[in-house]
Amino acid sequence: SAMLIVAAGMPRSGSTWLYNAVRLMSAGSPGGPLVCGWVDDIGHRIGEESCLVKVDSYDAAMADRADLIFYSYRDVRDSLASQERSFGRPPTIEDARYFIENDANWRACATHAMRYESFIEDQSAELARIAAALGLDAGATDLAEVKRELDALSRGSGESQEDGYDKTNLFHKGHVTDGRHGSWRGALPEELVGELEREFAGWFRANGYDLG
Repeated sequence: SAMLIVAAGMPRSGSTWLYNAVRLMSAGSPGGPLVCGWVDDIGHRIGEESCLVKVDSYDAAMADRADLIFYSYRDVRDSLASQERSFGRPPTIEDARYFIENDANWRACATHAMRYESFIEDQSAELARIAAALGLDAGATDLAEVKRELDALSRGSGESQEDGYDKTNLFHKGHVTDGRHGSWRGALPEELVGELEREFAGWFRANGYDLG
């Protein structure tokens, strides 16, 4: 039967890199080649063909149906700061609540949850974890080659795109900004930071993110 793999993530948490890692690694998987793309572009093909679908918001029906789910998350303060740098979207507590609600839902059912900070620190180790979650034989998968392809994609992210994003790799212009952990410092209003840290203190602690 047709396989469904879902890739999702908190905004600006490396989810496009994660999607591409899964796309490149699953090209030779036993299920055969996957139809890959953004949910709005290929959603109608789910069920008919084996698909790798990139989505943003939590979708319960999609999560129930999926064979494998890959999800990425990040310090929500950095996520908000990066979103403003990339898209000019002002950071709000409402966005943070939405991100964290999505985060709880996706992580409850994820086959593999990628921590953005771990991915930034060691992409090769992250690729090995993704390969394991895909059920691939680590020895038979050339992770160094996958990493080279991903590096080339990230460097050229969205270069060929005049109209938004590349339909294959889903990168758009200006996709990569300041990826450092803690890039929110000095970027988010202090009042908002205080609000976030009070409301989500448990989330920050559970995920190993310092407060203040």
